Amino acid sequence: MPRFLPRLADIARRPKKGDPPPRPPKTVNLRAVERFYREHRIPDKKSRNLGKRALLTIIIAFLVFSLGAASGVYILKLRAKSSVNEAANNFRQGVESAKGLDLEKAGSEFEAAGGALEGVRNKFQFLFSLDKYLPFLKNLSGAYGSAQNIISTASKLSEVANWTVESLPQDFIGGRGDKVLESLGKIKEGISSLRLDMAAFSESAASFGLKDDYSSSALVELSRYEQMLDIAFSWLSASEGKKVLIFFGNTAELRPGGGFNGSYAEVDIKGGAISQVIPRDINEPDRVMNRKIIPPKPVQAIASQWRGADANWFFSFPDSAEKTLAFLESSGIYSEKNERFDGMIAITPAVASDLLGILGPVKLSNGKIINSENIAEELQRDVQEGQASKSAEPKKLIKELVPAIREALSNLPSEKISQISEMMSLWGENRDLMVYFRDPRLMEVVNDFGASGRIYKLDPSFNGSYFAPVFANLGGGKSDLAMINTVRYEAQIQPDGSISAKARIIRTHNGRSKKEWWYREPSLSYVKVFLPFGSVLQEADGMFNRVFKPRADYSKGFERDGQVSAIEETIRPVIAFPGFETMDEYERTAVGFWQKVPLGEEGEIVLDYTNKNPFPAKDGRAYSFVLERQAGLSASLRVQIFAPLGYVFKESGLSAYEVDLSEMPANMEITLTLIRD
Repeated sequence: MPRFLPRLADIARRPKKGDPPPRPPKTVNLRAVERFYREHRIPDKKSRNLGKRALLTIIIAFLVFSLGAASGVYILKLRAKSSVNEAANNFRQGVESAKGLDLEKAGSEFEAAGGALEGVRNKFQFLFSLDKYLPFLKNLSGAYGSAQNIISTASKLSEVANWTVESLPQDFIGGRGDKVLESLGKIKEGISSLRLDMAAFSESAASFGLKDDYSSSALVELSRYEQMLDIAFSWLSASEGKKVLIFFGNTAELRPGGGFNGSYAEVDIKGGAISQVIPRDINEPDRVMNRKIIPPKPVQAIASQWRGADANWFFSFPDSAEKTLAFLESSGIYSEKNERFDGMIAITPAVASDLLGILGPVKLSNGKIINSENIAEELQRDVQEGQASKSAEPKKLIKELVPAIREALSNLPSEKISQISEMMSLWGENRDLMVYFRDPRLMEVVNDFGASGRIYKLDPSFNGSYFAPVFANLGGGKSDLAMINTVRYEAQIQPDGSISAKARIIRTHNGRSKKEWWYREPSLSYVKVFLPFGSVLQEADGMFNRVFKPRADYSKGFERDGQVSAIEETIRPVIAFPGFETMDEYERTAVGFWQKVPLGEEGEIVLDYTNKNPFPAKDGRAYSFVLERQAGLSASLRVQIFAPLGYVFKESGLSAYEVDLSEMPANMEITLTLIRD
């Protein structure tokens, strides 16, 4: 081997980082050495860093470019979202205005929403032109198009609804059924289109990343409205027509389902509108009732048989309504023609008063002016004077008033229709307006609007307490109009979860302020107080021992009512408190007794009771307290609820929770959560 060549060991492996430079041979061939070093030299530090820097620069440049592009797109996306959300907010406000029948404001909001959407298109025109290449922009473009359709459809629907609100009540009351059905059809078509547009927007918005909780709930609501309109259209357009009874409950004589049903109007509906209204006295069908039914035991104090006049016996309005319709259908004036009723509406004097407050006073043929202030007492005076004179028409006033109100309603301007619409929701909440239909589909609609008059449903998992006083004036004249009622309710939650409650009902007979004798009669009522099922009385006071003899021998020719019998079979006298009895009704324990309050005096009902609950007290446990009243009962209310020792209520931060109201709501639920003190 020539001596000028490097050693084989030096050539056999590649140099590694940290290796010393190879040793040159002792006999030097400069050219070979130069070639050897050129081929095998280890790069110096400066050269190595230069390559890394070049590669790092390329990577950083790429990242900066990508981040910058993504940031720019993200910012544009955020701006687009902001503008679309602005349009959505305008749209939501428009929907809320439309629900309140403020359709002029709704139209302005929809117009603003359209302007906001147009701003989106103008600001980001270049983005929309790229939607073919960037998927998320395609979704934005889709959301924009769907939103445009929504605004356009909503605006058109608002215009149709505006026209409909102004014309439909007049058309319905005035007998123009073809126009009613046409209006309903147009609204249904608009809602259907709006629902489809909303679904398309929701899908595109989700793909783009827009949070759209509103669309989901709106879709459910639109579907519900669409279904309601389907049901209403089908019912109104039925070829056989419909017949509904409107009862005027006299709350000066309270009954469990509201007031005494002494008068009613027979309403025929044909081809989508009212075709006929006939005012009637309840005595007309009752005189020729073909069935002889044993009355509920308390009613036997005033009546020999159960008829339509006393059928308003049940706390839950649908039961009272169905019983009333069934009794009237068995009357000769309807059974001879095989007439059947499709529904019943009950209104209190508060509705009539509110209506006249909006419509204005009505002048009768005798020159008397009936207004919102005097209608209740004038109606009662007309009845009493007619009965005293043994007139063939003891209720002439109502027979003259009904057509006058119908005429006024059929020519009502739109602003007054809006006022009545607002009042209707309040009437339903207060049970001043209660509606019952035999068609279960229509009852679902009524339930949605809160006007069914059904009582609160207590399910097996209910954790809390319940209280509902119900009065039936049986022989107390019209004294309920003169009664001042106060309800005081105290409840203590025990460590085991049970409730110890103390209820006081104070009734003051203020009839001395009235000159008419029918208001000055002693208040005489059979009272039922509904409590949670299985409640145990600890104290009871304030009853009146009324003794009476049934007015008929019910073993001869009378039939028993199944619903009443099922309740009366559960009656149990309370041995510890004579004069009080308990029974099972509506999956509750009802305490029954008589009460009498003479003119100018005060009567106090005292009921202390305990009820068990499925769950003991603990941190985070919620308890519900439900208080209800019957339609037409006016009372002030004070509620005090106390937490167990060592707990406070999350809602108040205290161990006590209080409510003080000048007017007891028809239905009130208080839910309180325990937390450790």
